[in-house]
Amino acid sequence: MPSLPTLAPALPAERGTAAYRRITYAMFLAGLCLFAQLYFLQPLLPVLGRYFHLTPAHSSLVISTATLALAAGLLLGAFLANRFPRKTLMVSALLSASGLTVASAVVPSFTGLLVLSALKGFLLAGVAAIAMAYIGEEVAPAALSRSMGIYISGTILGGMLGRVAATLLAGWYSWRVVAALIGLACLALAIEFGRRLPPSRHFTPHQLRSGALFASIRRTAQDARLLGLCLFAALAMGSFVSLYNYLGFRLEAPPFSLSSQVVASIFLLYAVGLGGSFAAGPLADKWGLPPTLAALALLMLSGLLLTWFNYLGLVILGVGVLTFGFFGAHTLASSWAGRRAPDNRAAAASLYLLFYYLGSSIVGTCSGLVLQHAAWSGLVLLLGILLSMALGLALLLWRAAE
Repeated sequence: MPSLPTLAPALPAERGTAAYRRITYAMFLAGLCLFAQLYFLQPLLPVLGRYFHLTPAHSSLVISTATLALAAGLLLGAFLANRFPRKTLMVSALLSASGLTVASAVVPSFTGLLVLSALKGFLLAGVAAIAMAYIGEEVAPAALSRSMGIYISGTILGGMLGRVAATLLAGWYSWRVVAALIGLACLALAIEFGRRLPPSRHFTPHQLRSGALFASIRRTAQDARLLGLCLFAALAMGSFVSLYNYLGFRLEAPPFSLSSQVVASIFLLYAVGLGGSFAAGPLADKWGLPPTLAALALLMLSGLLLTWFNYLGLVILGVGVLTFGFFGAHTLASSWAGRRAPDNRAAAASLYLLFYYLGSSIVGTCSGLVLQHAAWSGLVLLLGILLSMALGLALLLWRAAE
């Protein structure tokens, strides 16, 4: 009896193929959906403060609880990512999180809003923990960097569009209507993502003991340079988020007294981050990764100092410079962290992102207390100290790399 022919294993998606286009389009939508609903309330913190009678630091908890829960969920996400199909986890997480965003429109209290934000952040960790692993498995190596870049551009645009859309809509509707509209838009994106994303062809679910996962992360954390990069990420991300958390309070108050619609247009500076992300690689190729990281940290510090002045043009320039520097630095630091653990990139990525979002949560809220008691000058002083520490870390990493 003749033997049946064996099927050749499916090859990773090459650039220009239909599979590649479906993957990159779907992952772009995932990044868009994830960050639009994670940060859309950030420019509305002054609105929430007035509605619930909160201080700036208290209102910022709606962002900090989401990112803190996301950080905690990354560890569980790394564990579950090996036990269940990639697509199933990501689609389920996006659909559930979008439903919670819609539900936040009717929550009666700020405490309830915090609970929903924490649950949403925890669910979105399922996407953050899996997305890059899926791309790495399903896309051919020659097309990997471009595919990763498209996903990251989706996260940047999602963060920008969520903020801008929320601020513009808040000029005509209450924050509750804004939450419902953003949630419904993200629900549509999640459905389209699930419809377009091909199932994994190069991953087989398997059981991974939690002890093995944490042992892997613990071994990775013994690398002093990797820990330096993680601490750099915490300081840079915490400073970046703090600036955007409280920028609306600064611009709506004297001497600027801008309307929410004008403030929304300033949040378009978030798009400058795309330039920083795309420029970081070529600059590092030309100058070297460590000196470029240090230069971008110095650029962040310079941008922050410009926001201290009571001149709108300088504030806008400063925010743009800091945003460019942050996304460029984050691109290089995350890439460098992966190179520090070539045999255990998943553990290195989990550790890096854990510090990244912890910095966002802790610094993002504590800096609000400083703003409350020492105004914008106090906030700039605090963030200036943190970014000076980040610059110092970058210089130490540069020296260690020589």
